[in-house]
Amino acid sequence: MEHPRRVASHGFDPALFHEDGRLWLLNLQNDHRPGGQRFAGIVATELDRDTLAPVGRTHLLLQHDRLIEGPKLLRRGGWYYLVLAEGGTGWEHGVRVARSRRLTGPYELDEPSLLTTRDDPEVPLQKAGHGELVETPDGRWLLSHLTARPLHTPQGRRSTLGRETAIQAVTWDAEGWPRLRQGGWHPAVEVDVPTRPHPLPPAAPSEGCPGRGAPCANRRTRPGPTRRPGPAGSGCAAGTGRSPAGRAACWPSASPSTARRPKSPSRRGR
Repeated sequence: MEHPRRVASHGFDPALFHEDGRLWLLNLQNDHRPGGQRFAGIVATELDRDTLAPVGRTHLLLQHDRLIEGPKLLRRGGWYYLVLAEGGTGWEHGVRVARSRRLTGPYELDEPSLLTTRDDPEVPLQKAGHGELVETPDGRWLLSHLTARPLHTPQGRRSTLGRETAIQAVTWDAEGWPRLRQGGWHPAVEVDVPTRPHPLPPAAPSEGCPGRGAPCANRRTRPGPTRRPGPAGSGCAAGTGRSPAGRAACWPSASPSTARRPKSPSRRGR
């Protein structure tokens, strides 16, 4: 296995974009010095495919008064689309899209956000943001994104399961912008997604907690009164499926967006 190599860059949450034999690194422009601007725009740098050395200058693609980060880039219909995380990782989180006819910009921001729950604390999936658009083999589009399912407690909202991952169905409007299939910008809890013609066989139960080496009968669910994931660095106590701290070491089976198979034609309309 080839060893990791350092790439000249700055910021965090980078992404790679491959096109016509060329390789681009997208990143956040980040000045970490005292008084510097930590979120100063999205940049792209071409890299040599063999040496990973920068080729030419770094291009500033987009700046915005709201915090943007985590760039992903795709090309569709003659447009380059930047998919951006917006508003930080808390209750203001969202997904914003910008596009340009040229990879190096300038980029036009779409209005409004593609996905967010910052305007409604009652939506079941909160903190929805930091997404990536994916096209399936049959031409459908999905958005994968981060989210949280907070509990309402006397002390306020608490996301006891931390960050989770969800998917949304996406369509493209007449002007070429991505939109949530259900309309608006709030994430759906249940989403119809395409399925394989021949479903994969069920996965065999895990014989151990990944990376721990101790027994864990099933990675997805564990019996017992505690249904939370173990803290980072905790192990499974042998034969119990519980961490030494008393927390369940394997994630519960519930997922934030429940993927449903499309209904058969004979059942539609009932």
